[in-house]
Amino acid sequence: MNMKNPVVGVWGNALLLVLNNFVPPFFPLAGWWNQHALSVLPHFLAAPMVANFEQGFQVLPELPTEDWAGFGFGLSLLLLISVPASFLMGRSTKLNSEPGPLIPTKLCRWVLIAPWFALLAYGMKSGMVTPQRLIARTIRCCCRCCWPARGNRKSFAAAGGGPMVGGVLFLALVVLIVSPDRPLWPAKTILSKALARHPDQRSAARA
Repeated sequence: MNMKNPVVGVWGNALLLVLNNFVPPFFPLAGWWNQHALSVLPHFLAAPMVANFEQGFQVLPELPTEDWAGFGFGLSLLLLISVPASFLMGRSTKLNSEPGPLIPTKLCRWVLIAPWFALLAYGMKSGMVTPQRLIARTIRCCCRCCWPARGNRKSFAAAGGGPMVGGVLFLALVVLIVSPDRPLWPAKTILSKALARHPDQRSAARA
């Protein structure tokens, strides 16, 4: 699982982070993707990753599970929207006039930059699958520097960011309820009765 080519490791892990974090929580095309991903991806991307990464790096699940999931689609999409929006809104509303921190500014800046060095080191060394789960804490620390001022977060919330956050929480709740590992509803009872009534239905049998 050690990375043979550090350069491939950096862009390959970045590609896997984007792919695995932005896959929809309900992904019925997972079976097709897992069979054809290496042929669909351009050869200049697929060949170096096959030679450097653990087998099965391209596999995506139909539903997120605890040993696979990272930030997830909802939170990743929220970050993609909120980071540039918070900067733009923070500049327009001028909510960044706050007292300086007690810790020296240069030290704060290096603390914010340090997780990116850790992420770079991971990408250069690791060829393991599911990087979105293994380095979720590091990614969280990296995202912290996307909001350098508290006013940016306030301006984003004032512009209606609350409903977006609520939507992400609702999406996570739905996934948690229907998770096949330990569903929070009487899945076996309901599905067995549905299959007994309609034995020819493929959807009931698959569920």
